[in-house]
Amino acid sequence: MAVPNIKVAFWLVFYLLCSSTMLIVNKLAVVALPLPNLLLLAQVFASVVLVVLAHFTKLTTVDFNNWSKAWEWRYVMFWWLMPMITNMMALKVVTVETVIIFRTLSVFAVAGGDYFFFGKKFSIIQISGMILIFVGSVVYSSADVNYDAYGYFWAFLYFGATVVNSLYVKMVFDKMTSMSNVEKMYYQNLVAVPALLVLSLIADPLDKLGAAVEDMSLSGVTAVVLSCFMGTMISLAGTFLRDLVSPTSFNIAGNSNKFATVLFSAVLLQAQNTSTALMGLVIALIGGATYALAPGPKKIPEQAQEASNNDVETNDDTERESK
Repeated sequence: MAVPNIKVAFWLVFYLLCSSTMLIVNKLAVVALPLPNLLLLAQVFASVVLVVLAHFTKLTTVDFNNWSKAWEWRYVMFWWLMPMITNMMALKVVTVETVIIFRTLSVFAVAGGDYFFFGKKFSIIQISGMILIFVGSVVYSSADVNYDAYGYFWAFLYFGATVVNSLYVKMVFDKMTSMSNVEKMYYQNLVAVPALLVLSLIADPLDKLGAAVEDMSLSGVTAVVLSCFMGTMISLAGTFLRDLVSPTSFNIAGNSNKFATVLFSAVLLQAQNTSTALMGLVIALIGGATYALAPGPKKIPEQAQEASNNDVETNDDTERESK
């Protein structure tokens, strides 16, 4: 059944707005609170709390007592958390633009999985758009003035986690037809809380928390609180959009509004960018726009396909009779 365009457009625009600002907000928040796992825990826990509040204020309805649903999300939780964890770790030592490029390159791997696992076909223009993304990424990387081997290690893990996340979570979403999208969002975050709590205690010792909080300014507190709210919004938008579109389209949607992110980064974070780096980034973004605006591959109408098959069968029968 075709998805109404207005519904896709709404969640796409909402997701793009969240995606274009979340990296900036996270960068500001992790500077204010340099404990990335604890920050992520706060964001995920905030998402759970806000869904509960929405339920009791009658904004939505969630089944809180079905723990079998929660157990079914245990693997989703892992692959849903991995991009966020690796993203946080990468942002500690590399620029927002570097993280963007690694995410952009994940389009190719996701497209391959989309083809093999979901049967998605790509038009020539769509493939050309993905090639432009690759070319732009190469140009950008060749001029990266913030190269850091440790940061690139985490950025590469972010790339891999994004690919698996895009494909595996979509598979699970397609199977969980009895759950509403808000419930999917709620259980994703709920199951992630215990795992993040353990990870935070191991990687972000509590003795560092006191010092970090004492040193935090009002603007830092604002950044952390805003990151919790934005985390909820992007989780909501991503859940609804993922349910409506293919893994490749979802992945590209997260990259198609990144030029605004670069501008925000240059203004707010004074990120260093050479003209070559900016040119490569623009090329990559043009590639993303080309993919988004390109029509899909032409489909043969079912009646025409059936007629073609019947013609082939008739020709085969004629050949056998002539022999």
